[in-house]
Amino acid sequence: MKLDPVKLVKQRQRLGYSQQNVVDKSKVNLRTIQRAEAGISISNESAASIAAALQTTPHALAVASTTSQPATPLGKTFTLRRVSSGRSILDTLDQTAMCKIECDVEPTADNLSLLKKIAELLETNMPEPLNEEKLCWPPSRTLATRLDLIAQINEALQALDALGIGVFLAETWLDAHLPDYDPYEGGFYFRKGHTATGCRAARIVISDHVSDKIIRPAWVRWPVSVEIEDDEVPF
Repeated sequence: MKLDPVKLVKQRQRLGYSQQNVVDKSKVNLRTIQRAEAGISISNESAASIAAALQTTPHALAVASTTSQPATPLGKTFTLRRVSSGRSILDTLDQTAMCKIECDVEPTADNLSLLKKIAELLETNMPEPLNEEKLCWPPSRTLATRLDLIAQINEALQALDALGIGVFLAETWLDAHLPDYDPYEGGFYFRKGHTATGCRAARIVISDHVSDKIIRPAWVRWPVSVEIEDDEVPF
């Protein structure tokens, strides 16, 4: 598939990124970035990773179709990469507005305690737009607390790895309807005429997949556009 070179370069420059910055953030090799900016077709997977690194969607960077046939669908899948650093996981969660976590591993007597431990560590420290206890994100932590948390995540990752289980992570930039919070009434609400806003979202999958990356269908839990009735929350 082809991304529009003009859109691609313009978005990269708007963020002040070099091609190497995009490589570091997307984990896509430099040659692929150069091919994309030259208007050469790249894989759907690479296009999705580059778009996420540039805080946008593949659709926004795609070359407009000039034929009667619809363009190849983009953004239909997520590429999640295995992570081995508690620091990188925590940094990602702190910088996102919402997160979805899943587990593909069948729980057994041998792995249940570890699966529950990593799930608790991640869920406690991931953003939740409808959680009153997480209105201010990222949470305020002392350096000592942060270091302790990173060490706990690293310990859990290493123990899971010994069982052939990994934690896979992806982040993207999407439009979502985020509610406001009324401290006097103690509840969430949407303003009349509320529109979607751009935000970072993370997806985590705990899996026993043997490779360093997995591909999953894109979720629809946080749609770009939905009809919202009063007091209705689209999450």
